[in-house]
Amino acid sequence: MLVLDALYPGTPSQLIANCKAVGAAGCLGYVWRPGGIGGWTSAHFNSLKSAGLITCPIVVPAGDGSTPYATLIAAARNYGFTAGPLVFDMESPYNLPPQAWWNGAITAARAAGFKAIKYGNAGDVQAYANGDGWWKASYIQTTTKPVPALPTGLVGWQYADMDPIGGVQYDASVFADIFQEADMQLDPNDPVVAELRADLNFLKTVVANVYNGVWTGSMNNVNTNPQQPISTELHDYLRNAAPAGGLTAAQQSEIDEIKQAIGRIEAALKGA
Repeated sequence: MLVLDALYPGTPSQLIANCKAVGAAGCLGYVWRPGGIGGWTSAHFNSLKSAGLITCPIVVPAGDGSTPYATLIAAARNYGFTAGPLVFDMESPYNLPPQAWWNGAITAARAAGFKAIKYGNAGDVQAYANGDGWWKASYIQTTTKPVPALPTGLVGWQYADMDPIGGVQYDASVFADIFQEADMQLDPNDPVVAELRADLNFLKTVVANVYNGVWTGSMNNVNTNPQQPISTELHDYLRNAAPAGGLTAAQQSEIDEIKQAIGRIEAALKGA
């Protein structure tokens, strides 16, 4: 998937429009950095989440290893992140901490419920432990498109830098799907859960009816396991119900909107 990042992402509305303009799944942003976090605010992260787009926090440690782990984790939480990837941007000459500091960061991030992702080029961080994945910077072009294949062994590859999109310069990366936060575990006896499950079944019925019986799986394929995350249930349903010939562009657009709506419901419920 194509994912953008930038120190100065434009206004929240520009950010959303620019992501959609190039078909990006989202944009990653800074929550802690010695020189300031550029143009990022809570409104940017909230806008991405509300639009059903991907985002996660980036932190930049001091090069001498003096940045407390707790400071970085607190910064991520202050911007609404409680799980999922936490990217450590490590670059020479000023922000490349000792390997021992990074090893401790992996432990601290995991203990706090995050995935520790290292970011940097091969010359800086290849010798460092991968933690929960390496987002590698290695530029082969200056434009977002075409999006290359993700090389084996990486969770992300930043292949293009400073591409002007809608008047704002973004870096472009291809990523594996590492952005799902910890799945909700639903209590089947909770009346709110029962109401949400009824809403989910309604959405599935709408999906089936939108195409006037074109779908072959119908409601027989609904997964009713009360511990199954909602997004997984919807994915299973769509996979089983899709016609053999595949979806049209209009149908795919409808499905994307429904999946984004489900994603917003889940995001709102996390930590509740």
